[in-house]
This record gives sequence, structure tokens and C-alpha cells, in this order.
Amino acid sequence: MRAICKCGKEFKAQPHRIKEGKDKYCSKGCGYKYRTRPKGLNYKKHKENPTSFKKGNISWNEGKGKGWIYEEYRYINVDGKKKREQRVIIENYTQRKLLPKEIVHHINQNKLDNRIENLKVMSLSNHLKLHHNLRRRKKCQEV
Repeated sequence: MRAICKCGKEFKAQPHRIKEGKDKYCSKGCGYKYRTRPKGLNYKKHKENPTSFKKGNISWNEGKGKGWIYEEYRYINVDGKKKREQRVIIENYTQRKLLPKEIVHHINQNKLDNRIENLKVMSLSNHLKLHHNLRRRKKCQEV
């Protein structure tokens, strides 16, 4: 059986579904467009959360905030991307982007102390060697 939607399009519908009031529209889009809401209800539009941001947009504090701490490191938003603060500080200081294999080492072992005099750029292999030697020294001192 053919039925006519409120938009004017003709569509196929089964007779028992028309009697039940189920097949009224040709598509979901028309159903949403022409649906009737109960009278007397006030619908409020929700405000957009100022702290949320879409990918690629700058966060509401434009990366000027102190960021957040996760896994013992301080992170900040830079151009909508999560970055470790020490990497951003070194990149700004050296005026070049760090390579993925370059590690920023904290000289005093405090991961939240991101002063420029406490940071050192190292290769991944040199960084692993340094920490291996530090652990060996620590074990020797305990014995």
C-alpha cells in the first residue's frame, strides 16, 4: 500500500502499520522534522561547556594555564594537542621541534621541576644508559 508523507513524498507502507500509526513518514529525517511535541512544555537549549573544545581548536584557557599532572609529568594543551610541558619548554628554548627519539631528562630527578637549567635533551639510548648507571650506583650504596 502506498502512503503519503507530510513532506509530499509517496512511500510504501504495510496497511497494518498505518492503522497502528507507525508508518507516518517516508524517512527518519521527516519523522524528526514533522514530529509533534506535547503542548505546554518548555524546552531549554543547553549552553555549550566552556571547558570543552573540538579537535584543532585552542582550549578555553589557550594553553596559558598550569595544565594537569598525569603519570608524574605535567601536561599542557598546545594547539588542541596534549603535550608534556618539559618538551614544549625545550622546543621554545632551542627554537626547533624535538625528534620523537629525543628525551628531555630532568637532572634533579623531579619530574615536575621544568626549569630550563634542570632540563637536558638526550637520545633515547643515552638516557637509558644514564638511568641504568644511576640504579647501579643506588644499589651499591644500599649494600
